[in-house]
Amino acid sequence: MRLSYLLAIFTVLFLTGCAAKGEVVTETPLPPTATTQPTDIPPTPEPPPTATSTPVGPQLSFEPATYTSESAGFELQVPVSWTPSSEVVLGDRGSGVQFTSGGEPALDITILRWDPVNDLAAFVDSRKQAWQASGFTILSEEDLTLEGDHKAKAFVVQTSIGEQAFFLYTTLGDRYLQLGGNRDLDLLREIAGTLRVFTPAAQPGLTNVLDCSAVVEDTAEWVACNVMAGISSRNLSALHGYMADPFTIGYWGSEGRSAPPPEITAELARDRLPADPLTPLAFTTVPDQFPPLAGQPVGDMLGPDTNVVLVVYSEGWGPDGQGAALLFVAQDQAGKYYWPGMVYSSGHFDK
Repeated sequence: MRLSYLLAIFTVLFLTGCAAKGEVVTETPLPPTATTQPTDIPPTPEPPPTATSTPVGPQLSFEPATYTSESAGFELQVPVSWTPSSEVVLGDRGSGVQFTSGGEPALDITILRWDPVNDLAAFVDSRKQAWQASGFTILSEEDLTLEGDHKAKAFVVQTSIGEQAFFLYTTLGDRYLQLGGNRDLDLLREIAGTLRVFTPAAQPGLTNVLDCSAVVEDTAEWVACNVMAGISSRNLSALHGYMADPFTIGYWGSEGRSAPPPEITAELARDRLPADPLTPLAFTTVPDQFPPLAGQPVGDMLGPDTNVVLVVYSEGWGPDGQGAALLFVAQDQAGKYYWPGMVYSSGHFDK
């Protein structure tokens, strides 16, 4: 989905490291968050909360829906009528989601990796320098404290052509979170006030019993370890020497295709691996941890002409990290081990 004009400009400026000196205009504080007004206490006690109860919080001017990123560790309330895009890659240091309203961009959420980590003041200063270098004016700036005493900075800026936009920045573990938009600034302020940052829960991982530090060269395990290492490091071109030509990629629940290794690795980088290049992938060679695959023998998935000798199951794939893959190691008639193909699923197959 196309990112909004302002987000594209500001993200490019960030990734290219623009810097210039400029004057910051006097701040205009954001309006205070609305609080619940006291009401008459009814004569009967309130019922205890249930699983469907709505938590008590600030009164919002819109019907809310909760957007949560469990992997990144944040959530916020947005209008229920807004539609989120899939997560997209922004260069090699960021990813983003765009909400639209009536087909028009309404809010951009961007996660960026930047050094130094966990230094909001330095990160914000880089934003100011990029704005000033582009002729933008800072109309307002405010320090905010989110739930859990989490610090944030909010800005309203004006472009050189007079368009205004709202931005909020905060830390997100070892990354930075940016909220931005240029339509209804008051509504964006209100949405920003609902932001909650949390520590992502540890997800149960796969157990890989293959010890890659002790494998023997030119074995099936050696090929598997090199394939896993190339995928994990995103050094996909290094995998070409292990891949069949043509290489087969299947899509769970659909048909597959065969193509030269460079074409396949380009597809993996563009569409099959996580949007955030630092998102870890999990691997296992333990069959008990594989998905059921509707009862289909995993070694037969590439057909009878491929002598599959080892299968690796991997999770954490896809732009949102919710996909999975089966990676096959086979042996040819000359006894050489190689990587003939894989099967990709946008979910965890039928697990």
